[in-house]
Amino acid sequence: MLILGIDTAGHRTGTALLDGEEVLATRWSSGRHSALLVPMIAELFSSQQLPLDKLGLIGVAKGPGTYTGLRVGVVTAKALARSTGAVLLGIPTLDAMAAQAPRDGDQVLVALQAHKGRVLAARYVRSTEGRLELADAPAMVRADSLETPEPGTWVVTDGAHLIPGLEDDSPFVVFSDNSALSVGRLAFRGHRAGRQSETYSLTPEYLRPPAVTLKPGGLTVAAGTKREGTATR
Repeated sequence: MLILGIDTAGHRTGTALLDGEEVLATRWSSGRHSALLVPMIAELFSSQQLPLDKLGLIGVAKGPGTYTGLRVGVVTAKALARSTGAVLLGIPTLDAMAAQAPRDGDQVLVALQAHKGRVLAARYVRSTEGRLELADAPAMVRADSLETPEPGTWVVTDGAHLIPGLEDDSPFVVFSDNSALSVGRLAFRGHRAGRQSETYSLTPEYLRPPAVTLKPGGLTVAAGTKREGTATR
């Protein structure tokens, strides 16, 4: 089965193409998700000389993550699923990041950069069956409020320098610059386990509402958000 993984939850745009468990190609880049994602997918398939209509499964990071990034990823994935007939499954962003930790790690801390020194963080523990399970619900916190991880805890992050006592090259740190491969793999496992396609039901999952929303009659600014100048869509 040909599988496309999409990750636009963070500051990077990432894609991965798999044939079952075999990795065919991956791509990632920094920049505007809306400008990068569709051309990146086209180039990914072109590099393997594969047509889009061979696509059987799409996995997309569904959140938490950046508002615009998640929206771009989910909308693009749904459009592809409708046009190709591929199965679509949403994958929790932090689950995909946690899956990048080595299998000998019994405890995993995941931290995805957000804005203004904050991170989306969650802690996972490995079950006796070898599966990573959430120990703490994902939360948006100040990076400097996180405690230095205990020795032996793996940290999967796109910004270890934000966490007290860590750097990107610290032991037990996995630098996550593209979770699209994990997204594709988790989607494949979910599909084999019988999960049904979410082509029409999938929606992004945010930890908090966007700072500015467009409603009839004008813009609505979320409480606690400083409004500067004029926002446009």
